Amino acid sequence: MSYTANLCRAMIYNGHAHKAWNTFDKISCHFEKNEIEALLQIIANDCFIKGEYIVAAMAFDALHEFDSDTYTEALISASIGVFRDVYMKTQNEDIDLHREEKLYIEVINILSKHKTKKEVKHVISVLKRWKSEGEKK
Repeated sequence: MSYTANLCRAMIYNGHAHKAWNTFDKISCHFEKNEIEALLQIIANDCFIKGEYIVAAMAFDALHEFDSDTYTEALISASIGVFRDVYMKTQNEDIDLHREEKLYIEVINILSKHKTKKEVKHVISVLKRWKSEGEKK
C-alpha cells in the first residue's frame, strides 16, 4: 500500500493525475477496505491541491461510499473547480470545446448521484444555469 500511495502521489505531482486514478482503479481490488479509503483520500486531496479537480471529484465521489456526509463539501468544491477551469479555458479561443463539454457532463453526472442532498441539488442547478447562460452569449 505504501508503494502504491507514493506512486500515485508522484504521478499527481508530476502532472499525471489521470494515470494515478487509473493505477488506483486497476489495483484497488488487492487492498483492504481501509487501505482503499486511505488511498482515495490521498488521491482526492493531492489532486485538489494540484488543481486536478476532475480526478479529485471522482475520488471524492468514490469516498462517498465510505462516509457520505464527510465528503459532500469536498465533492462540491472539486466540481466547482472543474467549472472554474472550464470557464477560464472558454475565454481562450484555442480550446477543444468538445473536451470541455465532456468535463461538464462528467461532473454533472458525478454530482447527480448525490442529488438527494440539498446542497448538491442547489449546486447542480447553479452550474446548469451558468452553462445555459454561457451558451446564449
